[in-house]
Amino acid sequence: MTLRLQIAIALGALAAIAAVSAALFSYRSVDNRLEQETDAFLDDRVAQVLSFVAAMAGLTQDDPLLSRGGGLANPNGSAAIARYDVEIRFLRSDGSTVASTPDADLPFTQIDFDQAMRSQDAIPSALVVDDRTYETRLVGFDAPSGERIILQLGRDVTRQIETLEQLRFRLTLLAAAVVASSAAAGYILASRLVRPLDKLRGATRAIADTKDFSETITVKGSGEIADVAADFNLMLGELDESLRQQRRLVQDASHELRTPLSTLRATIELSQRMALRGHTPGDDPGEPEHIALLSTALGEVDELSSLVDELVSLASFPFDETAIELLDLGDVTAEVVTTFRMKHPDRPVRLTLGGNEPVQGRRTHLARAIANVLANADKFSDPGTSIEVSVDRNCIIVNDRGPGILEADLERVFDKFYRSPTVQTIEGSGLGLAFVAEVIASHGGTVHAANRDGGGTTIKLEIPTPA
Repeated sequence: MTLRLQIAIALGALAAIAAVSAALFSYRSVDNRLEQETDAFLDDRVAQVLSFVAAMAGLTQDDPLLSRGGGLANPNGSAAIARYDVEIRFLRSDGSTVASTPDADLPFTQIDFDQAMRSQDAIPSALVVDDRTYETRLVGFDAPSGERIILQLGRDVTRQIETLEQLRFRLTLLAAAVVASSAAAGYILASRLVRPLDKLRGATRAIADTKDFSETITVKGSGEIADVAADFNLMLGELDESLRQQRRLVQDASHELRTPLSTLRATIELSQRMALRGHTPGDDPGEPEHIALLSTALGEVDELSSLVDELVSLASFPFDETAIELLDLGDVTAEVVTTFRMKHPDRPVRLTLGGNEPVQGRRTHLARAIANVLANADKFSDPGTSIEVSVDRNCIIVNDRGPGILEADLERVFDKFYRSPTVQTIEGSGLGLAFVAEVIASHGGTVHAANRDGGGTTIKLEIPTPA
């Protein structure tokens, strides 16, 4: 998950918590306020009705204040009992109606009714009738005749509930809009904050691709990101200086190693020629043993010189600044095979070129890697057998008919200085295939070794094509 997305999610989550908390607080506040107003209204109406009843202690079914049909009349002089914003019924102990406002017929539960018969307090309840919601009160009082009468008073609160539902819907939409806008704003803000980091990452990737540590990152403004860029430039400077020192060390070591070897070789060759002509100082100068020893010493010098060359090549490879170019693997391989045939006329090499695809790389490095694989195949192949080289798209495959490689050694033949116990008697340093692996890896490719059916080894070099 990217940093900008994490920031956007974090801001969206904070906004969601704040918006939901505010919406819940607003909703609960309005709900409590409406509930308190309804309770106060009903309690006020109950008090007014009971006061009216107390004043009209002689209230009976024949009282002129009541209608003939049993409903409360609307005497303008008795405003308290005549307010039809509530439904009122007077009930006997058996549940029958003594008097009521027009069409007042709200139901009640027997439990609430019995509780009201025994209590002096108002018994609240809520009920739904024909999709309308009512808040009711049941209050018991004693009539002058001694009979227990129940006052049922109810108010239609459907509009309040609908108002709460609309408020809940609008608060939900508002909270969603706040969360969405906060997340969007957070993403935009995070993009602005992360933009310098993106530039820093791009610069580091470019340096990693080019291996040019002399490049620096442009530092603009101040702050933590600018400090990181400045520290990164400082690290690049130190790394570049360290690599320059290593390069100089490799060059100096190469010179110091090759000079005495060249001198030693020249001396041995001169001694060998003099011995062959019989002019070597000392006793028995022309003895074959002496000449054989010189030949052996010369061979050891050649092997040591080869080892130094391979070591220098492997050590100096990371510092090579050869330009990367678009290459045809078939052309590069054909040039290497031609050179190999000139140096090894007794070794047949069959070259097959398929449908090649261009790759990006350093020509000298790839040519040296292919040459190393061919030299390795020539070293281990039986005399007279041919080496098969094929190029297919972005792969180079070299097949030989040598003894093959032990299964346990297949994954290690590309390690530096590794030599299988079965080839310890054959000249070599164990660095040729290691150099191949280094070169192919620097091109983003892979190397693979496998045994062939019927004997021999297959070395496959695969280099990715440019996107």
